[in-house]
Amino acid sequence: MIKSFHFIPANNDHFLEKCPQLQADAFILDLEDAVSNENKEKARQNVKQLASDIPNCYVRINARETEHFEKDVELLQTISEQISGIVIPKIGKPDTITLLREALQQSVSLLPLFEQFCDLKQADAILKAPEITYAGLGLEDMFQHIPYENESLLELRKNVQSEFVLSCYANNTFPIDVIATERSNFNTYRDECHKARSMGFVGKFSIHPDQIDHINSIFKASKAEVRWAKMILAHAQEKDSGYTMHDDGVLTTPPKIKKALNILNHE
Repeated sequence: MIKSFHFIPANNDHFLEKCPQLQADAFILDLEDAVSNENKEKARQNVKQLASDIPNCYVRINARETEHFEKDVELLQTISEQISGIVIPKIGKPDTITLLREALQQSVSLLPLFEQFCDLKQADAILKAPEITYAGLGLEDMFQHIPYENESLLELRKNVQSEFVLSCYANNTFPIDVIATERSNFNTYRDECHKARSMGFVGKFSIHPDQIDHINSIFKASKAEVRWAKMILAHAQEKDSGYTMHDDGVLTTPPKIKKALNILNHE
């Protein structure tokens, strides 16, 4: 399971060279917000040349309503077999997924970003697509129309995160938490990761290399969780039918067994 998705501006040669040294589970070569209009074409050329050399490589294209979307899709048609997936910003209408599916003429993993309030209202229609395993949340774009500092919108942030996580799990999708632009205080960053974990997120996006280790360590299953999961599965091998009370007082149930398997998958 992917815990850390690390963004790399696709026009930045220096950052691209550093990818092999980083321990992110997946890399997102960014053609969108991190790249200025005059550098879009250079970024596409870099993606075309380097995508196959970057482990577990995703590409974030530009939003459908922009002038850059069509050229990004043309690029994807030439490299779709070399990448692990496509990140779709401001997912908007569910038919964007259909459009990409038809343009690429094959099944490619898709990671939609929910960056507009209207995206949340269409979550079920968006997340039912079989190409989607992970979905991400973006709050900077979502909150830009609210006339208060984002730091003061803690209750709204929590509510949006909760609605997003519930929609993801209702559609068999793993939720990935927002990027954090604050990187000067890693105690604050680790707290943010722990809060996201407690809300059910399985990972987080990063934009600075120093964030990656924090994500990987916090979102993996803890030693205590792993011990518990192995104990449950060991008991289940003795007798795995229904609710079973074992000699040591441990009760195994079908939900506990499934939970144990999920924990070990996230180890």
